[in-house]
Amino acid sequence: MTLTKKIAKLFRKWSWLVTHWGWKFTVNYVACSEDMPDGAGASMSTTSHHQYLQGLIWVNLKVCEGESDEMLEEMVVHELCHLLLAPMAQNPESEHEKELTCTTIARCIIGARGK
Repeated sequence: MTLTKKIAKLFRKWSWLVTHWGWKFTVNYVACSEDMPDGAGASMSTTSHHQYLQGLIWVNLKVCEGESDEMLEEMVVHELCHLLLAPMAQNPESEHEKELTCTTIARCIIGARGK
């Protein structure tokens, strides 16, 4: 299975986290950091128009290449949590807290579901 298909399968598995609340999102797969919206080397990045419950998730395939299946799953859930916490994004000073919150919630959700 290709990396893109593996990640797409994980987004299908976990999409209920946000679609249940009315969110719609698109996943864009890019080959390298230069193709990411901010040009950064992040594995994934999420932007949203939370007032319309619409999101866009970017996946950097180059950075994701060496990740374990467990880490890919955590990253997918983490990005979906960004959509749920999107109103926090309005405060640029909360970046560290926002990342910590998304990571913590993602780990709790995955742990509670027993993977």
